[in-house]
Amino acid sequence: MTLLERDERMWEQGYQEGFNESFNKSFNESFNESFNENIKIGENLFASLIIKLIEDGRREDIERAANDEEYRHSLYVEYHLK
Repeated sequence: MTLLERDERMWEQGYQEGFNESFNKSFNESFNESFNENIKIGENLFASLIIKLIEDGRREDIERAANDEEYRHSLYVEYHLK
């Protein structure tokens, strides 16, 4: 192998490693932002439901909504939150 071939191979390897690192970092940051935004949306949705249940005096439904996903989703539909 000539020095030129070695340098070209090392450059290609460095380029590929840099590209992969940059791509992975960008993907992870984007994924984390999306994930955090979805968590925030879910928390706000649930908080809105709780407020409406309190306003309507449906305190017993709060515990059930917190523990029963199917019931919680039916309340979202009932209150036009989803």
